[in-house]
Amino acid sequence: MIRASVSLTLCKGMGTFWGDKTSYRCKLTYRAQADSHIKEFDMKKNGRETKFIALVKENQGGLYREAYSYLHNKEDAEDAVSNMIVKAYSNLERLEDVRKMRSWLYRILVNECKDMLRKRSRVQFADATEMESVQSETSFSQETGTDEPDLYECICRLEDPFREVTLLFYYEEFKVKEIATILGVAEGTVKSRLARARQQLKEMIDRKDG
Repeated sequence: MIRASVSLTLCKGMGTFWGDKTSYRCKLTYRAQADSHIKEFDMKKNGRETKFIALVKENQGGLYREAYSYLHNKEDAEDAVSNMIVKAYSNLERLEDVRKMRSWLYRILVNECKDMLRKRSRVQFADATEMESVQSETSFSQETGTDEPDLYECICRLEDPFREVTLLFYYEEFKVKEIATILGVAEGTVKSRLARARQQLKEMIDRKDG
């Protein structure tokens, strides 16, 4: 658009010498360049939208599981994911690096879940029946490569700081740096939380086995 404006300014200046034909030619040049910029913008936008839709579809189970781990309620988890999709799509053009779109989606979701928790008068915890339903709907065994739903149940019982890093690292396969960005904490904090989460999980499993 800047290039088109400069071209138009130059053409207007030369129009004094070349007459009306030049003025008409300038308008055509401006329109062609402006159309080119618009098409380029539309292509970028369409590319982002295509990637956005693909990522949401690919990560449906993981996004829902992440929301459920915070909210412990099926309907609230579904609402959180839906709200995240709307907010992310509305701000799609603000994302500077498209390669980081997946971690960006999870960051929006985490913030949405925390906002919903703040609005609650008290946290509702899932019963065993609902937990089984969630594991089934998110294709737990297929996505994680494990047949140990008890482990997931133990993870959900961890305190928020330890549960969220565990799910993001082991289940959603984010790197430590990406998790730090999603949660807005230092990388060292992520590492220490992962270490403490592993220790707590080991203790939980040992108590069950004992």
